[in-house]
Amino acid sequence: MRLEHFNIRGPMPFLEKVREFYVDIIGLSEGPRPDTSVRGYWLYADSRPVVHLAESDSHCKPLQPSFLDHIAFSCKDYSLISKRLDHYGIDYTTNRIPAARLTQIFLYDPAGIKLELNFYNEASDSKA
Repeated sequence: MRLEHFNIRGPMPFLEKVREFYVDIIGLSEGPRPDTSVRGYWLYADSRPVVHLAESDSHCKPLQPSFLDHIAFSCKDYSLISKRLDHYGIDYTTNRIPAARLTQIFLYDPAGIKLELNFYNEASDSKA
């Protein structure tokens, strides 16, 4: 079993901002999406569509409280992504776990979802 994807629903102008964030900053790519009656995007990590964006005017805020803390991505090129975050003025923190040879970046996407970006076997200058 593995996580297939997560879906963000909202008005199309908002989804455009979310799409730009995941493509321009995180490094996902926009790819094929089945033709449905709902507009949106599928964003890919390699060949897998891991983030779905779907238009909805009724999904402007959560319908109930959530205990979801964050979603994690395995990433490459810590230096490039941290430079993108700095360039766009996006707040983030880093954490190092030397025993796992892991550097992590924690940040929030435009939908308010906390993300964890994991970089294995890459050095960082910790910005905590």
